[in-house]
Amino acid sequence: MARLIVDEDTCIGSGECIAEDPAAIELDDHGCARVLIAELDEARAQRICDTCPVGALSVES
Repeated sequence: MARLIVDEDTCIGSGECIAEDPAAIELDDHGCARVLIAELDEARAQRICDTCPVGALSVES
């Protein structure tokens, strides 16, 4: 299992991560990505992470 980490200072709220997996991540009231599921399958977390155009997402195993 893995955790998806959001760097709030880098996130621009583009939404590609949400388009990839809306059950796992959403935008908060400030337009920043917020993780909805504490632990994900590592491949699923990496797919979400890979969609971020500014590198605001990372995976912690």
